[in-house]
Amino acid sequence: MRKQTNAEWQRARADAIAKIPSPHKRMCLICFLWYRQVGSHIVQRHKMTARQYRVHFNLEVKKGILPPDLKELYGKQALENGTYKNLKKGKKFRFKKGQSGVGIYKRSPITQQRLSGLYKLTKKYNERTNHNPNNFGKKRPQKIEGRIS
Repeated sequence: MRKQTNAEWQRARADAIAKIPSPHKRMCLICFLWYRQVGSHIVQRHKMTARQYRVHFNLEVKKGILPPDLKELYGKQALENGTYKNLKKGKKFRFKKGQSGVGIYKRSPITQQRLSGLYKLTKKYNERTNHNPNNFGKKRPQKIEGRIS
């Protein structure tokens, strides 16, 4: 009988742990095992990028596949080590209104559905409240109650 290598033992242990569902994990839709970081698992085990995985399963391409507690942990780390400052540095590279080339990429079906839903909700809110988004930040006239004689 051949002796199991350390790598084989680690793989078998990881597979056993991945079979246990948890709210702190996300399920891989290819092998149906549970992982803290599905994106890393997909790259290592299934030899595809996380973006290819999201497109294949009609998931939002720009939204991560992390459990909420891990997302919160990474957010705290970004604040502690200052990597959030990179957002400010990248401002000059962001698209500007009316810029050519904006919106030429293909959005995933789930993103289109979400954006369509947001548009409908916003429109409904604006109709109900007589809200004009063009007046954002401006003071609204006060309603004066009482009788004018």
